[in-house]
Amino acid sequence: MADQPALLTDWSVAIRILISYPSDGDRWGWEYYSPNGSVSRISQIFSASLNGQLGCFLTVGIYPAPPPGCAGTVVIVADITAFAIKRIQCEVPGNWRAVLKFTPGGSTIAQTLFDQPFTLASIGPVVNVALNPKEIHPKVNGGGTPPIPNVDAETSHINALVTDSGCPNIPIPDAKVELSSKVIPGSGGHAHIKTELAGTGTFKSGRSSGLTVSGISDLYGKFQATYTAGDLGIKENIIARATVTDSQGMTKTVEGKSELSITVATKTPITPLPAMSPFYVLQQGEEGANNHPQNNYGRPRLNQVIQSVASAFKSYRQKETQQTTVTLLSINDISLPLGGRFEGHGSHEVGVELDINGAASGLAPDSRDYRKLIKLFDGQQCTEIHFIHFRCEKTY
Repeated sequence: MADQPALLTDWSVAIRILISYPSDGDRWGWEYYSPNGSVSRISQIFSASLNGQLGCFLTVGIYPAPPPGCAGTVVIVADITAFAIKRIQCEVPGNWRAVLKFTPGGSTIAQTLFDQPFTLASIGPVVNVALNPKEIHPKVNGGGTPPIPNVDAETSHINALVTDSGCPNIPIPDAKVELSSKVIPGSGGHAHIKTELAGTGTFKSGRSSGLTVSGISDLYGKFQATYTAGDLGIKENIIARATVTDSQGMTKTVEGKSELSITVATKTPITPLPAMSPFYVLQQGEEGANNHPQNNYGRPRLNQVIQSVASAFKSYRQKETQQTTVTLLSINDISLPLGGRFEGHGSHEVGVELDINGAASGLAPDSRDYRKLIKLFDGQQCTEIHFIHFRCEKTY
């Protein structure tokens, strides 16, 4: 048996052992010493039968990854379940010694294989937020004539992981964790949202639900919950605040966050209608332009229908007037970039509807030109919902 130091940093103590003739009953033990006396000697002794197993075995004190040369042949002898010992060390920064001892099977005399001083420097806790998935569909509030069906909101699973920033991957149990969400101002085409308002969805953890939820991190430093979208297509930050009290009674609160996109694109893509066209113009009123400047996002088929109908309508007017220059269709609201509720409308949520500016397009109810426009849309399997409002596709 030969020992070989593998890696040593301020937060890593490990050794690689090449075993040539293993036998039953061999024992290894890590012993940690704090020379300044702040913590008594901590021992971690484990037994293993390695009979018939040859190769590179890794025994770990505090360690982030296998050492060079052990990849693919590593057997973890002291596994991560020993994290409690590591946590004590991380809570008590200072100078330490790590001693690895080996006791041959059938013997009571330990041999010291490794004796190395090291320094631990904990700079406090950190909390990371993982979302799965990172994009979810908003709730679609159905209705109208003909009716749009309801679409249930999708849910993202949240894992808030609290660890010691000075000891990577070492979990911190019993941390107090609170989850909340904040809207990212201006996202989703909602220019009127200029501050970090509370999120639009609902958290749930165990029996608790609401705009926020809280709880305690488990043995592995995790606090888990779900977040179900509201009816707004928007981007939000899911925020975790973790409060940790160390062994000295000192309390520290840290924050982590992850971005969640609430968008209809999880079911179908929506893209902007091209701004430049010889067949139509994009036009909004002042209030609409200030609140929702990106108002012309539609499903690919709807965008194709608009271009086809607008081209045919221009040709119709040129023929009717015998003029080359005619009034083009003026297109107003379709859907917002992420879809979802469009304030001021009872629909326009999933990129299948459009509004036309009647006056700017030279249209009046029951006029010859408007009846022609209805016929052109009807030829594309589109439905007139009411004057200058058309729906050209089912929702889902």
